[in-house]
Amino acid sequence: TGQSPFKCIHCEKCFSTHNHLMKHLRTHTSEKPYRSQTVDRPYTCLPYTCFNCDQAFSQTSDLLNHQRTHIGEKAYQCNHCDKSFALKTSLLCHLIDYHQIFIH
Repeated sequence: TGQSPFKCIHCEKCFSTHNHLMKHLRTHTSEKPYRSQTVDRPYTCLPYTCFNCDQAFSQTSDLLNHQRTHIGEKAYQCNHCDKSFALKTSLLCHLIDYHQIFIH
């Protein structure tokens, strides 16, 4: 349906499935199941790791989007108010929560 009803209780991110939310929740704990291939860190199947927080990703585009959260870049602007967001999912949650707009 394009909706993301599973919202993180720690940040603004929303997810379309419970499984994706559960994976995301690990980023707010000390549990780091996905690590990089560098010498001081064990190998996993997720090759792209953020050097700021050790979160790992399967695609470079996901890593680049994530890195926006560290540098403060907010590329996603709400067309209905003056808020902007680093992540597209945060903008989508904002549209749902504050403007009751559902993107399909």
